[in-house]
Amino acid sequence: MRTNMKYAAALFAIILVAAGLATAAYAVDPNGQCTGDQFSNGCKPNVTVVDRVWPTWFDQMQSADSLNGGDIITLSALLKDDKGLKNATLFVNEYNQTQQLSGIEQTAVFKYTIPDTTAPGTKMTWHVRFFDYGEHENDTKDMSFTVKDDRPPAIMEQTQGADSTIIGGEVLLSARITDNYMLASAVFETNETGKFTEAKRYDNLNEKDTIVSIRWSNPRIGGDTQVGWRVAVTDVAGNAKTSDVMTFKIIGCPVCPSPSEWSECAGKSAGNGTQSRTYYECGSSTKFACVLHTATQWCLPGISREEAKSAIDGAALAISSAKAENKDTTAAEGILANAQAAYDKGEWGTAKTTAASAADAAKDAVVIVVPKPNYLPYIAAVVVMLVAAGILLKFGRIHLPIASEFKPPAEAEPAKQGAGQVCGVCGRSFDKLYTCEECGTKVCFEDARTWEGKIYCINDLRKKGLL
Repeated sequence: MRTNMKYAAALFAIILVAAGLATAAYAVDPNGQCTGDQFSNGCKPNVTVVDRVWPTWFDQMQSADSLNGGDIITLSALLKDDKGLKNATLFVNEYNQTQQLSGIEQTAVFKYTIPDTTAPGTKMTWHVRFFDYGEHENDTKDMSFTVKDDRPPAIMEQTQGADSTIIGGEVLLSARITDNYMLASAVFETNETGKFTEAKRYDNLNEKDTIVSIRWSNPRIGGDTQVGWRVAVTDVAGNAKTSDVMTFKIIGCPVCPSPSEWSECAGKSAGNGTQSRTYYECGSSTKFACVLHTATQWCLPGISREEAKSAIDGAALAISSAKAENKDTTAAEGILANAQAAYDKGEWGTAKTTAASAADAAKDAVVIVVPKPNYLPYIAAVVVMLVAAGILLKFGRIHLPIASEFKPPAEAEPAKQGAGQVCGVCGRSFDKLYTCEECGTKVCFEDARTWEGKIYCINDLRKKGLL
């Protein structure tokens, strides 16, 4: 009995020692600072513990099923272990990243950036591999997402070399274009014809970022014209983007100042005088700017510019006075135009002489006679109409508009026995009478008419306005 008691006491002591060792394993770290609660939160024990349970996972999730290149996707899984989790590693195709874990339960969250170079349509497969402190390993299932491309290209730094150019000049148009994966084409469009049409095309770009340009020129476009332009871009996925419209102006010749009058004729002897004036020239040779020039010509001294001008002004006054008197000044005005042309050429003597002739023509002009209105044709027309109206009133049946000449039936209606054969219109006796469709009166041949295939008396036809 005592022996059994000793064995029982020894066994109890062994159990207490084992329990103590187990308790010490979870209560103390190598530095003596770790408690049991801390161990469950990741504190490493200082005694080797036997761990035969593999970690497990739950709720594996991804934030999207398809994303563009350059986007960030969130990948996660809930991990658990009975002793303590150590670390987890994300595997996405050839890529991996690791994070440290703590405690017996933790959601491992990874942020993964999809490379810009990933082709649209690529399927990306991922899973998480994780460990506990017993170096037990487990993997989540494989999940996947697809790389898409629904982002249109971007048009950056749209510029033009100048806001205006001369006729036939050039303007450099350019734009920097980018895409999240790959550009396909770019087209410059201009509206110089009234609608946007293709001016230059870039195909098979096969770049993510590039600069396209065109040196625009069209000599057929006239001055004072606004030209609009834009760039249309597509990527390899078919996404398209069109830029804003920018404009530049085609500059032609401005309104240049009028030429000056010819100067006075410098010189005393006939045939050796000279005079000059200034004028402006504009065109392609002057780059469409007004350029001042001076012209010089021979002249005849004697008559001054002021004398010629006074003669022209006097002729113009004479013509105005003649017009006020209702005179025909056509000839005088033609002569004055010739005088003005001579003046514009600097021919002062010719201008003065011709202007004097214009003034004389204005004074000798005859008064314009306006004929009085002739009313005789109108009176004759009125008389003719009155005569015609009288004839119609008296002989209206010959102009019956609708009733036609009476055609009696094959047999006239015989008179009844004992009744007189008297016409209800004219009152005379006849062997044959006809019945009016309107009033039933018996009428003779002379007083009957046919209208719309029926017989009527002339009295009823007059009431209808047919006679």
